[in-house]
Amino acid sequence: MCRALSLPHQADDAAAAPFAIPHSIKQLRVSTARARPHITQRISAVEGDHRQRHIRILVSTRTTGDRLLATIAHELQHALEIVREADVIDGVRALALYRRIATGDCGEGLSEACETDAALAVEAKVLEELHRASQNEDG
Repeated sequence: MCRALSLPHQADDAAAAPFAIPHSIKQLRVSTARARPHITQRISAVEGDHRQRHIRILVSTRTTGDRLLATIAHELQHALEIVREADVIDGVRALALYRRIATGDCGEGLSEACETDAALAVEAKVLEELHRASQNEDG
């Protein structure tokens, strides 16, 4: 299944700024597919040029519910990290970006499995919001 979404663009609201969609993003396509068992989530491809970029995100559909939503939010944060850097138009430049902004082994050049504090924070925030919403429904 594939869906195309029209996106709102950068907000004037300062609180929304970390999550604002850059003007260069015109459309987001979300596809679902069964991932291989060892793949949970990752940016799988960055392609394009300075006019148009394509970022492919793989997320395992073996995860469901709140965890799936948090994982998608986490990976979309990584996509935003990439689109905010106009020169990141391929995998080599994406890896160079993550060498600069990632924490842990990737940031030290020891791994290509890269993680950022921002993506972890978005994931935690989504889980917190979903937990709070379920608590409100229960009582």
